[in-house]
Amino acid sequence: MPERDVAAAPASWRFEIAPGAKAAVDAWGLTTAPLAGIAAGRPLGRNDGREVRVLSDPAGARPTLYLKWFARARRCDREASRLSRLKARGARVPELLARGRSQSDAALLVLGELEGRPLDEWLAGADASRRRAAGDRLGAALAALHARGAAHRQLFAWHVIVAADGSIGWIDVAEATVRSSPLKIGERAADLASLFASVARRAWTLAERARMLRAYEPERGRRRLLAAAIRRERVRLLRRARVPRDWPHREWRTQEQRLLVAEEFAEAVARLGRTDVASWLAPPEAVVVRTRDGRSNLRWRPPLGTSGETWFGKRFERAPWRGRAPAFREFVAFRALASIGVPVPPIVAVGRKEGGASVVWTRGVVPGTSLRELLPTLAPRGGRGDERKLLLGEAARIARTLHAAGFCHRDLYLDHFLVEERAGRRRLVLIDATRVAAFARLPRRWRTKDVAALEFSARGAGATRSERWRALLEYARGDRRLARRLARAAVRKADAIARRERRHLRAAPSA
Repeated sequence: MPERDVAAAPASWRFEIAPGAKAAVDAWGLTTAPLAGIAAGRPLGRNDGREVRVLSDPAGARPTLYLKWFARARRCDREASRLSRLKARGARVPELLARGRSQSDAALLVLGELEGRPLDEWLAGADASRRRAAGDRLGAALAALHARGAAHRQLFAWHVIVAADGSIGWIDVAEATVRSSPLKIGERAADLASLFASVARRAWTLAERARMLRAYEPERGRRRLLAAAIRRERVRLLRRARVPRDWPHREWRTQEQRLLVAEEFAEAVARLGRTDVASWLAPPEAVVVRTRDGRSNLRWRPPLGTSGETWFGKRFERAPWRGRAPAFREFVAFRALASIGVPVPPIVAVGRKEGGASVVWTRGVVPGTSLRELLPTLAPRGGRGDERKLLLGEAARIARTLHAAGFCHRDLYLDHFLVEERAGRRRLVLIDATRVAAFARLPRRWRTKDVAALEFSARGAGATRSERWRALLEYARGDRRLARRLARAAVRKADAIARRERRHLRAAPSA
């Protein structure tokens, strides 16, 4: 990229502008007032010393530009290098218009607009035929990218751009690998696992994903090997416990602590000075609901402009295991469950102190009664509209969704299904993801344990044998042979759970 004459730029900044991009960059005054230009942009995201903003003119007189501000110039240089190398290999990526660096080592990338919409947004508004056609094109485009020796390594759905003509583009390529040697199967599977994990299954069905995989790898034998590698990579995604990029948040981080707060509350948190983890571990206004096994459940009605809603927190006193704080493991598990379509409470904040306690806060569910408490109050009426059967069937469908994606809850009692009322309709929300585990292929014993926990707690809530059988049929998608096989194993396990509870003098499981 040829260097621009820096005389017109502020003394603390140095800019390089691509040929033909001078008019677009100068239209927004970026070289004369870089900080003012950054402040004028609409925020799109902020994470790990990087901020993304967009400059758009409603009148259309000036071009739309995307600004990426980096606290460290090294990361800026890396992304600029990846953009250039991918473009040279024929990939559809944003145009690099300008690059600036300040004397304080901050850096700025100015990118052109890549026409189209992110894949997750595009899928939400597309019908089945358009999704199938786009899946074919996406599979072919990703295969071509990998064949050129390039792997994205952060291939979430919001980093894939679908144009009106169906062409596929890639953004946010700072972590991409570009080399001349062929990619290993694990590198290819990692991209596909990230892509599949970042789209809810209700928006992109398993059949549509399988069709996309056939377009990516037509040969059946190699596709089977690839599918097994994708399952292994999906497990690694959860175990790495990384913060998902689709969660808009603001981060306060020092050597001793790390605090992440949802973007909608970030301004209020900064204004009230609650940017240290200690203020979230034990807020003075919070009430300790329960303490057990080194963790405490908290209830808090915070003064953060939340219209009187209640938040619930879980504080862990134990130190991180293998470098991962328990609160962050639960946070990532919640985000992973949300990505496969399981209803979970929205995350408000998560934080940890180095080598010490950690805490995760979620929004309260209204009215928040557990299914175990609500079920006995509902009189059975019989027929298909019986609300008892509908709620038990919904719990069974949530369990089926979990297991189909390779997850097990390991505490799937009715106590952990909260009832939420919206527009006069009741729905279930799954809580307590502390022990959620992911597997490339879910072992039978863990599926049986989850189903047995539902069976045991349904008995305690007064569900009849017929209601429990109908819920099991719902889990098995009407397959009576599978339902009978599950019932035999689940009943034996539920009896064992009942004996254990009697031995420990516990009336019911607790969170």
